[in-house]
Amino acid sequence: MRAAARFSAPVVSAITTSPRCASGPTPGVDVHLIIHPESETEVRSIAPTSEVVCVRGLTDPAFYEPLEIAQARAAFDIPESGRVVLVSGGGWAVGDLAGAAEVAARGRRDDRDLSLCRNEEVRAELIDRLP
Repeated sequence: MRAAARFSAPVVSAITTSPRCASGPTPGVDVHLIIHPESETEVRSIAPTSEVVCVRGLTDPAFYEPLEIAQARAAFDIPESGRVVLVSGGGWAVGDLAGAAEVAARGRRDDRDLSLCRNEEVRAELIDRLP
């Protein structure tokens, strides 16, 4: 509507995931707020007339502070040594997460497998399908 001049108020979009996701950049939006500076080029390629601004405050500030490996392992009760397999489908749990976790874990029974998921339905499926 903004691009067709049927809406005169400025439009701002907050992009908190990869720009190619469904909630990504849209031509005609006046300002795109991004949380990953490396996404700027891609956002500009999709919406070249939009202002693109990298901001903080849309995510927990703890994500910007790196942890020592030992601290991170302790926080998730992971043994000090051994491989860790992490499968993430983003905040929306998209993709074949169970299939990806099965492939990643195949033949590596002594690894610690982690899945990041807030979607309880998908989490239950992963728990049911994986050892």
